[in-house]
Amino acid sequence: SDRIDFEAMKSITGRSDLDLLEWIEELQEKNILRESKDKHIRYTFTHQKLRDFVYDRMRPNKRKILHRKIAMWYESGNHRKRPVQQLEMLMHHWNAASEPVKSIQYRLQYSELFLANEHELYPVIDSGGDQGLQQVIGRKHVLKWFEDFENQLRHLESEGWMRHELNMPYLQLYLMQGRYWIQDGQYEKGRQVIASMLQLAEGTDLHRFILRGHRQLINLGVQLHDTDLMATYIGKSKDILKVHVDPEEEALLARLSGLQLLMAGAYEEADAQLHNALQLFKQLDMGAKNYSLNIAACNNYLGDLHRSKGNLEHGLGYYDKAIEIASISPSKGAGAVFATNAAQTAYELGYSDRAIQYLRSAIEGYRSTRTNWKRSVAESYIGLIQLERGRLPEGLAHLQAAYEFSNRLKSPYELGVFHRVLASGLQYVQGVSSLEFPVYSVEDHIRKAHTYFQQSGAVFELQCLQALHNGYILNQ
Repeated sequence: SDRIDFEAMKSITGRSDLDLLEWIEELQEKNILRESKDKHIRYTFTHQKLRDFVYDRMRPNKRKILHRKIAMWYESGNHRKRPVQQLEMLMHHWNAASEPVKSIQYRLQYSELFLANEHELYPVIDSGGDQGLQQVIGRKHVLKWFEDFENQLRHLESEGWMRHELNMPYLQLYLMQGRYWIQDGQYEKGRQVIASMLQLAEGTDLHRFILRGHRQLINLGVQLHDTDLMATYIGKSKDILKVHVDPEEEALLARLSGLQLLMAGAYEEADAQLHNALQLFKQLDMGAKNYSLNIAACNNYLGDLHRSKGNLEHGLGYYDKAIEIASISPSKGAGAVFATNAAQTAYELGYSDRAIQYLRSAIEGYRSTRTNWKRSVAESYIGLIQLERGRLPEGLAHLQAAYEFSNRLKSPYELGVFHRVLASGLQYVQGVSSLEFPVYSVEDHIRKAHTYFQQSGAVFELQCLQALHNGYILNQ
């Protein structure tokens, strides 16, 4: 927007209040500027051609200085722009000021606004953010962004910019790339990019970048069920937070620490840590940022904890609470995961109709986001229930999707669920010749599920699997 308020003009021109008011009145009398009133008083040129004439007559060096001053004013935060609008202004003005490194840093931040809510399962949402940023960015588009940024940074190096002068944009790019590859199931590629990022950040005071890098490796541990990897980077992050006090990062780390303890089977410690995380999130200032998805995630993990201990009804209550909290968030990936967990629990309790409701909600959520975490679980269970209800084509379509998603992420837990569901539903698909996923004997599927559940420490699933195996033996 070409409209500018009084305080901005004062900061950019360096004039006193009275001097600036007299100058504005003079320009208004000459019909050069006009006052624009909405919620605040702003000023703009009376005609676009007049604005262009003034700009084109300005000396190039003066133009650059003016753009620099405007960019610095936007950096100061003394404005009413939403984050996306602020970044658009910063990208434009730093570029026009011939500051390409500053410009690319803000272009990377702009891209991060679009990708963070999509690639972070439980993002911290800026309360002043735009709802329009909740669109799904296609894979080709994301990869094109990455390629363009890499080319721009190489071009700057070729023009003589030193590598250390480009550290910040490289850190921003590596973080986005590493997070993307990890959530896409390309774990080694993601690990290598994050390792490059951490190496670049080593020895700097950019502790938040280092902590965010650690968080991606912790998330990698979650997906691979590598609790040792999780513990390593939780420990490294705790060491940083002893030196750099950061309440937000402390709360995020407490949530992940609770999850690591849960996955390691330390239920009492996990319960205490998750309740500690809830308290830390609730103590944070909710004015500028929204931590609701992280609070919902803690409730989801408490649901997992009670489910693992066999307290299914109690666990379902926590899942319902997580779903309720997440329902008001524009980011739908988390709600899909919570609904999937609730559906599993409802199914084990014999609430088939309720499970279907959860699963339909989950599938709808997954289709509106790039999040695939536990999608194969939702597809597996809805496929099984459809088979049990005699809906063979629908059941097979969901099982095919479950097979594809479980093999994409290679999560031991999700692979275990797929084989456990096939063991339960094999009787419905025997004799079908058009299957696009491998089918073995019931015992083979139980054996495969057992191996994967052992790898992922899925205590409750192992108990269910044992009951399934016992029932199968009795019926032979």
